Amino acid sequence: MTSKSITVLLVLLMAPGMRIAGSLTGNYMEARSSYVYTCGCLYSGEEVTGGREAILTWQIREGSWNGTALNNLSMVAVLKAEENLGSPKGVPRISTLYLDENATEEQRVALLALLSEQFSPLLGDIASVQSAPIIWQVDDESSWVTVPGKLEVDARKAQPEDAHPGSRLWYEPFVSLTESTMATTTTYSYQDAELDIRWIDFEPRIAGYFGTFVLD
Repeated sequence: MTSKSITVLLVLLMAPGMRIAGSLTGNYMEARSSYVYTCGCLYSGEEVTGGREAILTWQIREGSWNGTALNNLSMVAVLKAEENLGSPKGVPRISTLYLDENATEEQRVALLALLSEQFSPLLGDIASVQSAPIIWQVDDESSWVTVPGKLEVDARKAQPEDAHPGSRLWYEPFVSLTESTMATTTTYSYQDAELDIRWIDFEPRIAGYFGTFVLD
């Protein structure tokens, strides 16, 4: 999908009378390039120089949007900004979106409408929308998501020993969750020319969340 077609589609989706919406529930995971729970020293350093990237992933268990069923489909957003994404004043950002390759054209339109209508300020300017395989493995203790050749996030439920002495919570999830657990990421990687960035990190850190989302 080209940048021009994305713009045209978003204009159509935002037009009056186009919002039918719906109800969805499923699994969510996010991973950031900064701690969400840590000591003040690490937070202070990363507040200025880190936290400019994030990977957000949704796995829809059941539901529909704009009259289109989206059961068992996934979507991923990768965010990039020039400043920390968690800044309370808000910062401009760009994103690239990956929509489940198993989605039909109608479902891809509905997924894009969902992201645009519910998360437009969070996503900022959308650089590209790609159809891609999105592989999830999730249980009560861990979650793993990959878009082969593009990104991978492996996370487990955060444990007390993962935290530095004097740690406190600095950032809430980007997305409102009905159930959430702080996540310790053990693999966090991304490479794609669309955002002209590449990173890989295997250092365990409490840098995200996983949980359950509900949209209606």
